[in-house]
Amino acid sequence: MDSVAGNRLSGAWRTLRGIVNTFFGGMYLEPGQLVTSPANRQWGIGQIQSIDGNRITVNFENTGRLVLDGNFVPLQEYIEVARPNQTSGT
Repeated sequence: MDSVAGNRLSGAWRTLRGIVNTFFGGMYLEPGQLVTSPANRQWGIGQIQSIDGNRITVNFENTGRLVLDGNFVPLQEYIEVARPNQTSGT
């Protein structure tokens, strides 16, 4: 195999490994995403800052920045539900 093909394969493997490492508990995670921890609701809503292998750095509203092991701390996507406007009936 020539070095060009080897470099292409190496780059493809790094990309694939990055995708696989951001898939936790049946959910794809990426920086900027809003999450909560069902086991730790008191942490509040958090925003993923970075993902490095199984290490997920999240900035939570009530506890600040935490570095979590994605294999042991469950996270779920936070989805804000729009509520209908409350208007007085006249």
